[in-house]
Amino acid sequence: MGLAKRNSASLWAVSPQGAVVPAVRSYSLRTPPNWERQAAADASLCAYQLHIVVSRPRILGIGRLGTFRFPAGHYLYTGSARRNLAARVRRHLSRDKKRRWHIDYLLTAHGVKVVDVHLSRDAECPLNQRASGDIIVPGFGASDCRAHCGSHLKYLGEDIVKKTRYTDIEPYVTRDGSVIRELMHPARHAALGSRRQSLAEARVAPGEATALHRHRQSEELYHIVAGRGLMQLGNERFEVAAGDTVCIPPGVAHCIDNTGDTELRLLCCCSPAYAHDDTELL
Repeated sequence: MGLAKRNSASLWAVSPQGAVVPAVRSYSLRTPPNWERQAAADASLCAYQLHIVVSRPRILGIGRLGTFRFPAGHYLYTGSARRNLAARVRRHLSRDKKRRWHIDYLLTAHGVKVVDVHLSRDAECPLNQRASGDIIVPGFGASDCRAHCGSHLKYLGEDIVKKTRYTDIEPYVTRDGSVIRELMHPARHAALGSRRQSLAEARVAPGEATALHRHRQSEELYHIVAGRGLMQLGNERFEVAAGDTVCIPPGVAHCIDNTGDTELRLLCCCSPAYAHDDTELL
C-alpha cells in the first residue's frame, strides 16, 4: 500500500516493520506543542526519539563514518541527554548549528525534517532496541554505545499501512508474571503521539495467577476478553468473566487468578503508559 497523500500531519499509520509513522508527504517541521512543557515538568525524562522524514533519496557524508545513501521515507533516531534534555532537542530542531554529531549531518541536509519528538524515562539503548526498523548507517549515533545496538538511527520505510499487526508484536513476561503483548505503547510506537496511555493484551494460563502488585502513578483498566477468573482489588475479591471491565486506581494493590479451564485473556489499558519502574510487587 502506498503512502497516503495528505497535507495534514495528524494522520498516522504503521510501517511494515511495525513502527507507527505519519501517513503524510508533508515534510514541514511539526514540533509537538507539549514536549517542552513535558521536559520542564518531569526531571526523570532522560532520552528522546526524533521522527525524521527524508523527502527524497539523499547521498550524505556522515563525518568519519563515511558516505551513505539514505532512501526517502521515515527514520527514527534515539538519543539521550544527562542534563538539559530540552536544550539538546532544541539543538536538533535548529538548522543553524555546527555539525558535531552524526545526527547533525543528517538534519542539516536539504529535504530532511523532524516531524515529531517523543521523550522517555527509559535509558537510551533499551529504548532504541525496542524500536523496529532497518539499519542504514552502522554505528550512527552509537560511538559510545556499549549495548551492541548497531545504530541509533532506524529506517522505518516509505510504504505504510494504517494499522498495527498483532502478529508483529513480540510477547514478553511482565513483572506481575503474565504474558504481555504491547499493542500500543509510547516506547514502541514513539511517532504515534499517544504519550499518556498504553494498551496491552495479557494472558494467564489455567490455574495460574498474576503477582499482587500496584502501579504508583498509572490508572489501569482490565477488560476480560476470554475466560474467567477471581479479581483482587484492594481488600475486595470478586469473580470476573468475558465482557467484564475493572477500573484499578493508582496505588491500589491488585492481581487476578485464572479459575477456569481455559486461558484467561484480558486487555490492559494504563494511563500514564505502563512502566516497569511504576510497578511495585507486593
